Formats: sequence, structure tokens, C-alpha cells
Amino acid sequence: MADRASQSEPQRGPRHKTRLSPRSAACPGSPEAALKTFIADFTDPRPIGVAVSGGSDSTALLVALAEVAADRPIIALTVDHGLRAASPAEAAAVGALCRSLGVKHVTLSWTGEKPKSGLQAAARVARYGLLAAAAERYGLAAIATAHTADDQAETLEMRRTRHAAPIEPTSGNHLYIPGLTGIPPATLYNERVWFVRPLLMCRRGDLQAYLRLNGVGWIEDPSNADRRFERVRVRQDGVKPVAGLAPLWAERAARSAAVAQVLDAGCRRLATDRFELVLPGVGQDIAAGALAACIDMAGGRLRQPDRAGRAKLMMLARGNAAMPVTLGRVLVHSRGPGYLLRRERRNVLPISVAAGAEEIFDGRFRIRNAGRSAVQVLGGGEDGILPELSCTEGGQGVPCGHVMLERLCGRASRLLPVFDTAQAAALARLAERTPFAACPWTGWAKAAP
Repeated sequence: MADRASQSEPQRGPRHKTRLSPRSAACPGSPEAALKTFIADFTDPRPIGVAVSGGSDSTALLVALAEVAADRPIIALTVDHGLRAASPAEAAAVGALCRSLGVKHVTLSWTGEKPKSGLQAAARVARYGLLAAAAERYGLAAIATAHTADDQAETLEMRRTRHAAPIEPTSGNHLYIPGLTGIPPATLYNERVWFVRPLLMCRRGDLQAYLRLNGVGWIEDPSNADRRFERVRVRQDGVKPVAGLAPLWAERAARSAAVAQVLDAGCRRLATDRFELVLPGVGQDIAAGALAACIDMAGGRLRQPDRAGRAKLMMLARGNAAMPVTLGRVLVHSRGPGYLLRRERRNVLPISVAAGAEEIFDGRFRIRNAGRSAVQVLGGGEDGILPELSCTEGGQGVPCGHVMLERLCGRASRLLPVFDTAQAAALARLAERTPFAACPWTGWAKAAP
């Protein structure tokens, strides 16, 4: 993948750019107020990346951030998914706007064969991967995306629909569903790059009004009108604006801290990659959270438990599940006052790590090969679940001293919502590994509607 840059490296001083009209300050719902607060609460002095598709939301984010953060280097990143004939021209149009604003622009291309099904999901994965790689390449503090209050309302509507049916209609037990706190204001991707969403309080209509007032156009993506996609149907059918997320965000952060305390006090990871968890005197909800975190880390599965899995988790938290229980590729056994958890032996698939490459083994270990020959990795150890390395050079077996292993912390190692950083920190301590990168946006809670 070759980046296509529209301008030389960003200047370290104030940018020479086209100033916006003073009328923008009078625009109701202007993004400038949200972005001024965002910049004031942003602690990392490095350049900020801005994901810009050319649509109204991301264009407003780019224009307003260039205005508000005039003394900070900004790099605009446009992903060309290669799905439409017009996409190269659209990326070029974003580049032209960036030149007028004094902002460096880079186009990132998604190359290779595209899937015939699940295209939107695959495009999203590719987009985040390309953006994250660019963030590391250009030394960015974070990447800002233009998710709005409308996106938040649509997302919550879709998630509520999926969780509408109760798991145990007559039990009266509270089931905590993290997804119902909506789009996080910040997310750590693959432990390396923070994606921040400073416009979650802004409405799409207000952003478009801001652009019109300043004479800036935008691009309409035809897929935004295609009712084959769930989000388009929800958007066209209409959703109510979201309010009252602040206490839910605070509750989720507090729950994360409580689960972290339980993990620090009552969980131990053994050399065999088994986990011992004791849950003395904690409420059912926090017990379920600690169990879920251990199962997630022990199993390394990418997907969250389904409805039946969550029901099984609640039975475990109440202490009345038939033992042993299999959940999320993990065997859970009762052990005195607590539980013993380990990855199932089945389907621990071997992998090959090329020279100079990095791969994930079984969703549980990151393996970096700094050697000159490929490394074969398969399941080994007492339970057949630990990575066992086979290194050869010149056809001969050699020690694998050039291979580095790092224990992952479940889904937190792929996508970590800022609400859950306390819990993720406890998992990192459990794995005896480096801590996760701190979020550079200290005022993220202010983005709650």
C-alpha cells in the first residue's frame, strides 16, 4: 500500500491557510465550540490525524479543527476503498480542500480482492487498519473521526433492537450490556492508536449548516441511501436524539474500576495459562464482569458471548451453574470459593510467522519474529494451549531467542473503549506485561449528550 500525499510534511508553526468567515461563530450547533473544548483537554503535543472521507461530517471536522487548532500540526487521512469509480476523484477533492487549509493530506488505498459478502464490515476493518498504520507511520497522537449525535442515536437504536428480548424474562436479574452505552468517545485500537470522536454532541444538520455558512461543499456517498444496510434503514425511518448518556458512561467507568479491584485482589494467572478467580463478597453484576473478563482473556475469542452465553455467564455469577461450564472457548470449573478457567484444548490452530513479521496466535499471544527465517507455532504445554515455537535456519533447528511473545488481554487488546481502561489495566497486570497507552483526551466525558 502506497500513500498518496497531497502536500509536504505539516509545518510546526501556525498554518498559512484560508480563514473562515466570522459568521461561523454565529452558527447554531457549530463544531468549533466542541473542538475548542477537545483541544483544551488534549494532552499529547504530537500531530492529530483526521479521518476525512469528504462527506459532510468529516469535512466539518477537518475545517473546524484546522480553524480551532491553528498552532497544532494536523494530517488529514482519506481511505480510498476502491469500491467506486469516483473514489480517486473524491480523495483528490479532499486533498484540494486540505491545501486551501494548509493541512497535509494523505490518501490510503485499500487494495486487493474485496469480499462478496459482509462488504461494509470488511471495509470498516480495512479502514481502521489503514488509519492505525498511518498513525504509527506519521507519529500521530490520535486520529479524530467525525461520529455525530445522529450516529450515536442510530447505533443505540440498532443495539437496543438486538437486545430487546430479555434473556430470563421471569428472573428479575439485572444484566449489564456494555453496548447500550453507545459509541465510545475514544477507543484504543490494537493497543497502539487512540481514535477519538470529539463531535458526538453535534448534530449532522448543524455540521452541514456550518459548512454552508462558510461556503464549503461536501460529497454525498450513494451507499448512504442504500436500504440494504441496516444503518441506512434506521436513519431513513427516523430515530430520536439521544440524551442522558453521561450517567451511563460514568456507571460503566465505575463498573470497570470495580471489576479491576476484584481482578487485582482475587485473580491469578498460572504458568500454564490457567486462571484462578475468587469472588468473595461481590455483587452479582461485578462478579459477572470479572468472570467475563477472565473468560475473554483466557479464551482469546474475538466475538462477545451471544444471548445464550450471557445467560450462562449470569448463572456462573450466581454460583448455580452445573459444572464444568464451557463458554467462549474456555472451560470453567468450580474450585473451592472460586473458579479455575483455561482455554479448551480443541481448535488451537498452528500458525507461521514470517521473518520480520508479527502475528497473533489463537487470539491470546502476539508473536514478533525478529529473525531471518519463519517460525512455526503450535499448541503445546501441559494443556496443549501454550505457544510452542519451532525455529529453523539453513534447514537446522535453532533456538528461538529472536522471537518475542506478549500475552494479549482479550478484546481489550483489539478495541478498548475508554470507559474500560481500569479493567484493561488490571488484565495487563495479570499478564505481567506493558500497560496500555493512556488516552490523550482527558475530557472525553464531556462528549456525552
